[in-house]
Amino acid sequence: MHGMAAEIVAEWHDGKAPFVGVAARPGPGNEHFEDHRDVTLAFFRGLHDSLQFVADIRLRPVVGDDIGKARPRLAESRLSGRSLRNVIGNLEALQALYRGEDGPGLGDLAAADAKLDRLMRRAFRLTLETARSVEHPLEDVVKDPSARPRAEKLTVQVRALSQIVRERLAPTLGFPIGFN
Repeated sequence: MHGMAAEIVAEWHDGKAPFVGVAARPGPGNEHFEDHRDVTLAFFRGLHDSLQFVADIRLRPVVGDDIGKARPRLAESRLSGRSLRNVIGNLEALQALYRGEDGPGLGDLAAADAKLDRLMRRAFRLTLETARSVEHPLEDVVKDPSARPRAEKLTVQVRALSQIVRERLAPTLGFPIGFN
């Protein structure tokens, strides 16, 4: 997996057609992006859809509505005990997409609304703090009455972050959220 990740990063920056260049130069002749709005929309969709995926696929079915409805067997990578690490990795990557790591991020576009930008940054920080505070594998935590509240809190926080993106960030960036 480490090798695959390294290859993806190399292709992103230095491949035959580095995608970072494709995204930086939209317009005629660019088969992926017609203009900069298309690029921004693609990154926004990545943020929005990934948050929804974490909430609705990686957490909600596993945590369930209550301890009796928890389904630890649905946890991704449960046999390796990586379910929670995968969620944390996703959240860290999405936070980096918002904040911008080696360049601008979606947060730079939202910075005109300082209140929203602070809310987004705080929501990511608190959600990651909660995720990191879960001390056992997710599949164990959801059935443990003393540890379960953290998993429930994490699920609520990821869903709330997704809602902020959908209801506040999307309109600020001028992107309608539809059924697709």
